[in-house]
Amino acid sequence: MKYTLVFITIAMTFLVGCNDSTSGKEPVVTSVTDSLFHEVMEGHDAAMGKTNRISSLQKLVQREIDSLDKLPSKMKHGSETYKVRLDSLSVMLGGASADMDKWMQEFNMDSAKNDQELRAKYLESEKEKIFKVREKMTDALKMADSLLKK
Repeated sequence: MKYTLVFITIAMTFLVGCNDSTSGKEPVVTSVTDSLFHEVMEGHDAAMGKTNRISSLQKLVQREIDSLDKLPSKMKHGSETYKVRLDSLSVMLGGASADMDKWMQEFNMDSAKNDQELRAKYLESEKEKIFKVREKMTDALKMADSLLKK
């Protein structure tokens, strides 16, 4: 009986610990600024997840452009449209990557920590910026997928 009681106590302690709502889950949001900060970081994380692919595609596009430039002049004529589209894609990928770098350099994680109203305005602005960056990255990847079908 004594061992059963000890076992039940240990089991209950373990189960309560496993059901702790704050462990391993999203952070608890306690204010508007916490919520906005969380949304900004979600946008950042989504955009960052695209950076490696964009970098790889930039290299691939440049190799394609270099290959087209090495073609004999008779063969270049048929690939002019494709080269123009590759150039456009290269600019689009580079712009998306540069925008992400710029946002990361300019973002101030601790901006207006002591003024909740000012911080909320700042985070709202940053949320809009990072979502635009993420959208630009997504559009560039879609264009790449369309142009570089293989």
